[in-house]
Amino acid sequence: MKKSQQLKNKGIMLNLSKNNTSIKLNSLGGVEIKYVSYGDTEEIAKLLSQKISDKDFVLKVLFRQLVKPEIDFSKFKKNPRK
Repeated sequence: MKKSQQLKNKGIMLNLSKNNTSIKLNSLGGVEIKYVSYGDTEEIAKLLSQKISDKDFVLKVLFRQLVKPEIDFSKFKKNPRK
């Protein structure tokens, strides 16, 4: 099956991976991001209705999916991005 599929009702069905993604960053060390589940998409949709900047939206989505390291949002938001 393709990564996405057009439905008859003009919606799009995505095949979501159930594998977490792990990378190593100089600023945070080992980082693990959780796969996006249906429940996550509902929460992301709620964020879309908020009046926040694109940057804050992305930070909140990434933080929501963050498995490792355990860090609070204020530290995550202040982390240098290069």
